[in-house]
Amino acid sequence: MARYIPQHLFDGLVVQYLICDIANTPDVFDRLVAEYIKKYPDEVASDLVADIKTAANEGRYVIKTLVDAPNSVYRTPVDALEGLRDVLTKAISLEKPIWRRMVENYFFKVQPTPIPDRVTKAKNHLVAAERALMQRMAPVQ
Repeated sequence: MARYIPQHLFDGLVVQYLICDIANTPDVFDRLVAEYIKKYPDEVASDLVADIKTAANEGRYVIKTLVDAPNSVYRTPVDALEGLRDVLTKAISLEKPIWRRMVENYFFKVQPTPIPDRVTKAKNHLVAAERALMQRMAPVQ
């Protein structure tokens, strides 16, 4: 069976790329990609990295929006990234019942086919996470 990275892991790699980019630690990201390529051998490393970098462009905009928002609780890009990672992680668990997550995590940690439009989906997930974080910051009326 073919082994491709699932969307939620791809989204996480986008956030991790942004963290490494801000921290100027490309070697950490390169090692992470190498580990994922071992686990998902049907992925083409150069295509995966290109897709991650393309999706990360939206992430940069989202980070700037969060940091620059009035009354922002996200003082630095790293704070915004931690918020994004938190929202994306919680979204994964809310989408499926716990029994299904347990079974999938045990048996199906792979995507059997390439994900169509994974970059677009990751961008949409980042924007949705931004909206969720902006709502958290909105003053209660």
